[in-house]
Amino acid sequence: MADGADDLTEAIEIDGVGHAVLWAVRAFVVGRGECAVVRRLFEDLAGPAADETLTSLFLAVKLLAFRSQRRLRIHLPGCRGVSGDELTLLAAVAAAREPAVGTGAALLDRWLSRLIGAAPDPSLVRAFESVGAHLRAAGCEVSIGAPPDWRNRQSGATAPRGVTLH
Repeated sequence: MADGADDLTEAIEIDGVGHAVLWAVRAFVVGRGECAVVRRLFEDLAGPAADETLTSLFLAVKLLAFRSQRRLRIHLPGCRGVSGDELTLLAAVAAAREPAVGTGAALLDRWLSRLIGAAPDPSLVRAFESVGAHLRAAGCEVSIGAPPDWRNRQSGATAPRGVTLH
């Protein structure tokens, strides 16, 4: 997954919070951030902090697009496939939920570096930390059930192409 564009070939599980985040990211990317379904999902997840959570996520996505040194692969809303970039983004959101000290900060930096192809600047890190703080305050956690070879892929190994998740 050196370029972050490979799709996984194994089935994995993404929890409801991860699906909501992914749905919102895809809506933002295609210019549909005002989607009523996405807003309703975040109202259910974050309650009164839904607007702040979505705004933080919107800012994180925009900064990610501005800072990336390569074109990220994000699927259209409703697509059943999940790209390597989307999984990496979800991993960054999950890491951002942890307090920004010690291994949590290093893990977030690593995921963001993988996404943008360079060291992340402080504004990008803070934007993701803000998303994580809102999710943590709402008691939400992004959980990605890793396939057996996920650890090997993190170290730079590539997976076969062409199969999407369902």
